[in-house]
Amino acid sequence: MSRHKRLSCAPRNDAQHELICYQFKMDSMIYPGKIGRRVNLAFARVTITAKRAVILMLAIVGACYLPTTAYAAKGTIYFGNGASVIEASVASSAVKIPANAVPGQVVARFGGNVILTSSNVTCPITLSETVDSTPWSGNPSIFLTNVPGIGAQIEMSDPGSQIVSVLPQKTAFTPKEGQTNINFFPDIYVTGPNGSGPLAIPAVNVTFSGTCIDTTTQRIVAPSGPSIQPGTCNVTNSSVSVVLPRASQAVMPNIGSIAGATDFSLGLNCSSPTGVYISLADASTPSNTSNILTPGPGSTANGVGIQISSNSVPLTFGDPAGQPGGPNWLSLGTKSGAVTIPLTAAYIRTGNLGGGVLRALATFTMSYR
Repeated sequence: MSRHKRLSCAPRNDAQHELICYQFKMDSMIYPGKIGRRVNLAFARVTITAKRAVILMLAIVGACYLPTTAYAAKGTIYFGNGASVIEASVASSAVKIPANAVPGQVVARFGGNVILTSSNVTCPITLSETVDSTPWSGNPSIFLTNVPGIGAQIEMSDPGSQIVSVLPQKTAFTPKEGQTNINFFPDIYVTGPNGSGPLAIPAVNVTFSGTCIDTTTQRIVAPSGPSIQPGTCNVTNSSVSVVLPRASQAVMPNIGSIAGATDFSLGLNCSSPTGVYISLADASTPSNTSNILTPGPGSTANGVGIQISSNSVPLTFGDPAGQPGGPNWLSLGTKSGAVTIPLTAAYIRTGNLGGGVLRALATFTMSYR
């Protein structure tokens, strides 16, 4: 049996020295002898301690190197100043409805704009735009307004392509950083017999959505719409010749006697119910404010004139520059569509009669309200 010095390892509290001791004892196992049992026991004890030290070290390393997650701030996109309700800049003026306008006809177009602001938007955006009104039955892209017989079609430019499209629409685009000018076009249409007054252009509801933004909903309104003026009328026979029959002294015995009454009419076409006024002027003597036309060039008869009446009431001549309702204006009531204005021309004796030809010329002016 070989004699060997007993191996010993002073216990230490820290894991590092116990591991050194473990290495030393492992080296001692190459010698045969009883010490092997002792070494094995020490080896087992130290192994447990060493394993604890490794686990502790791994736990510390894991705590020091845990991965962290970075969250990017969401982007923002909005019209105007970002408020829930914004005003579009729209230049508008009074709209006069043509007499021959038919339903579905555009009668005015106004231009405007609204500013789109985008910041830190890194994903595609879906923009939904709808018109807050009822579609007209004749065309679903034309929407009814507060004025009867008047509709509006809203067009806006696509933020991505800048192509103008009719609303409602849904489009996807990648916005540019900063501000973009978006065109806003309200088109005014006739949808039927129309009224008058200030027009309220329908509002537009917009919604922005995307993975890198919070969903945003806004309402675009026009600050003030155009004024729809009463429908106008067109005169369908602007020049009328009236031929009176022959007359004699026997049928006009006294001053003021009437003879040769001949009916004629003026034609009108009014696009909508419209108040119509008429004023007559003596073309031969513009200063004439009586109800008898003076003989015009080419006349040879004496003591006779021509009178024009409506419903047997003689019309007074005068300057049409005055306001409708004045002494030389006649209200013809409310007219709509194709109508005729019945009038009558007749001789009226004004003095001593002298045979010959009588010619007279009158002009008429129409006013619509």
